[in-house]
Amino acid sequence: MSLLSHTDRTLASHLNSCDAIAKQLLEQKHLGTSFYAKEVLEQWRSVLIWLHDFGKSSAYFQHRIIEACEQENPSFAQENAAYIQGFRSTQNGIEAALKQQASLGNHAALGSYLTYGIAPQPDPIVGFILQHIIRRHHGNLMDYKTSTFMLLKETISVLQQQFEHCNLVLFNNISPILFPSISTSIWKSGIQYFKDGLSISDVIDDLEDIPNIRYFFLQHFLFSLLLAADKGDVMVSNKDIIKANQFIPSKIIDVYKDKQFGHLNPKPIDLKREQAYQAIAQNVLRYQSHSFFSITLPTGMGKTFSAYHAALLLQNQLKEVPYRIIYCLPFTSIIDQNEQVLSDILATNGLANDLIGKNHYLAAIKDRYRMEELLYQEGEYLTEGWEQELIVTTFVQLLESIFTNKNKRLRKFHNMANAIILLDEVQNIPAKYYNLIEFTFQKMADFFNTKFIFITATQPILFKDQDSIIELTDPSRVKTRQYFEELDRISLDTSLLLEGRLEEEQIIELLTDDVDQHPEQSFLIICNTIKQSQTIFKKLKATNFEATQFYYLSSSILPIFRKELIKTIKENTINGIRQIVVSTQVVEAGVDIDLDIVYRDFAPMDSINQSAGRCNRNGLKGRGIVKLFDSGKGRFIYDETLLHITRNVLQHHPSMIAESSFYDLNLAYFEAVKTHVQDDHPASQELIRYMEHLQLEKLANKFQLIPQDDRNYNVYIPFNEEAEQVWEDFQRCHQIDDIFERKTAIKKLKPRLLQFVTRFPKYAYNPPPDQKDYAIIFEPDWQTHYDLQTGFIPLDEQKSVAFF
Repeated sequence: MSLLSHTDRTLASHLNSCDAIAKQLLEQKHLGTSFYAKEVLEQWRSVLIWLHDFGKSSAYFQHRIIEACEQENPSFAQENAAYIQGFRSTQNGIEAALKQQASLGNHAALGSYLTYGIAPQPDPIVGFILQHIIRRHHGNLMDYKTSTFMLLKETISVLQQQFEHCNLVLFNNISPILFPSISTSIWKSGIQYFKDGLSISDVIDDLEDIPNIRYFFLQHFLFSLLLAADKGDVMVSNKDIIKANQFIPSKIIDVYKDKQFGHLNPKPIDLKREQAYQAIAQNVLRYQSHSFFSITLPTGMGKTFSAYHAALLLQNQLKEVPYRIIYCLPFTSIIDQNEQVLSDILATNGLANDLIGKNHYLAAIKDRYRMEELLYQEGEYLTEGWEQELIVTTFVQLLESIFTNKNKRLRKFHNMANAIILLDEVQNIPAKYYNLIEFTFQKMADFFNTKFIFITATQPILFKDQDSIIELTDPSRVKTRQYFEELDRISLDTSLLLEGRLEEEQIIELLTDDVDQHPEQSFLIICNTIKQSQTIFKKLKATNFEATQFYYLSSSILPIFRKELIKTIKENTINGIRQIVVSTQVVEAGVDIDLDIVYRDFAPMDSINQSAGRCNRNGLKGRGIVKLFDSGKGRFIYDETLLHITRNVLQHHPSMIAESSFYDLNLAYFEAVKTHVQDDHPASQELIRYMEHLQLEKLANKFQLIPQDDRNYNVYIPFNEEAEQVWEDFQRCHQIDDIFERKTAIKKLKPRLLQFVTRFPKYAYNPPPDQKDYAIIFEPDWQTHYDLQTGFIPLDEQKSVAFF
């Protein structure tokens, strides 16, 4: 006789499997001494596992799951026929009660009220955390306030009715002997406690008066463990794939470099790259006991190889457990490039690329892990939970899985313990959050032994105590400065800024003249808005310069085209083909293209530096030049304070700034940012307070790395047969009756689907009337609104459309 949990397993099977998974996950952690003791965490973990589904022992839940089982899995129902028949012979009136009160069939909350009697805590806030985690394990965490915990009369009535119909005999046979048997007296003590508003208010007041950030990380950690176990049992058929990480040989970068470049005559810049690579390797070994590192090198100096090598060396030195390596980038547009490099490195060394989990909204789920074939939901469990050895992901995925209350986001949180987290182009995190980042990362280092490596050519002053971050190129930072001072690949020309704001016609005339006067050189023009970039591209292309290829890049271009465009631009550079590329900021960070002359509309200093990194990267074309101009569009997308700081810093330098001065330029900029923006910024202070007081709904709503954009529609462009077929497949997914199968089918298709999705501004586009509220709008008349080469067509141009 066995209580049922799902349509394919008993409650005993589910809870025992959850217990095994969660126990294994916790045992694999090497936690800091300033966090909670491992044996205490083990006790709390056990309470959460064994009580989280107690509500499934109620006759109301059993009635529902039996009905579902008979419809969806008759063979399993047949296996449990004796129990089902016995249940139905004794449980009269259950179906009628459910029809009258559907919430009787819910199960998540019931077990949470047993925590008070089963596992009383000397610290009442910890007791609240255990109760809250169980109650919310199928939802999102809530703000801690009296009303969150206090039971109302109507709720007590439903809970009491559920408890009276629980099969305590069968459940007590399942639960481990370390618990006292669940009884009516234990149940009543919990209900009595959580209906006492005065007692609850006292606990909430204590949390307000004496905040302790450990509570925030305890709740995140335990919630994540429970979710990982609960989902792991249901989503993973082969439990052997949920295993400890393995060490990855640190020599794999050296092997790859030797095979790819060892036979080539090194260029002067290659010697500098190797010098930095070796220095970083030596210093990460020397300072391995530290928690925070930085790699500050000019663009084009091999930061990616050096960073991965440093992380692997660190992983192999930290012998307690194999650390997970999590490489974070600011934009999805450069993740594929980074992951491809890592895949090539693994392949060169005879390692499978299924050790890599690529986690962002466009990424497809892998179907293998450590040479084992995976069902789709198994691959989804590994990737979304960051279970693989090497994770490539975005800043959004990282930070919005910390500063959140969301169930789906928090499942991966426990895997940030014993992780080496690399943040590439870290300056892209808004400066107003730097104090928050410092506070949070220091606690993660203390509690979870997490290591952090900050990588960029424009290193911000992230921490108040900057000396706590070990600069791996040279801890004294003397040689770091020299890496910049020894380069002479480009100059930054600010003379056009003296002319003030330029009108569009002036900019186009300026560019046309320069392109005409330098017929052998390629150009990159980076604009601040899509509309401006489209206009400049069309005007320049209409000029018909001889032997010149034209390319346009922006977020308006379909994802399916962007990767190929970047590949073509790189190949043209290698083959000496002259080209003019007009773009928005999408080319700035990590996009490996190289042109002779770069024009950049005025922007904050870190963006200017990133733009300069697309100019003469290998130093083979004499000296490249980056020219700044000001169209006045910067104020629409950048912080006015950052623009003002940039202008002020530039005014203290000559109008032609050599690359050798970039280090000092960046330092002056970020010192001013620290003074005028980040120091004690109210946004950081407010979010820290929310963390300390367990106000997680407020935290999630307030923290936005990328502000929510409701100014655009997501529009599907069915421009060819493949796009039409994908959309048809998407429609078929919605016709699947089973809700879980439907969701799985949509998730599997989503990466392909989004390759054909772009954004149209709401002020300039009217979707088909029956689709206005759709998350993705299918535009059958796409040719009127969209140009495959330049993206969305403004209303005033929609009559004269050019296609290719």
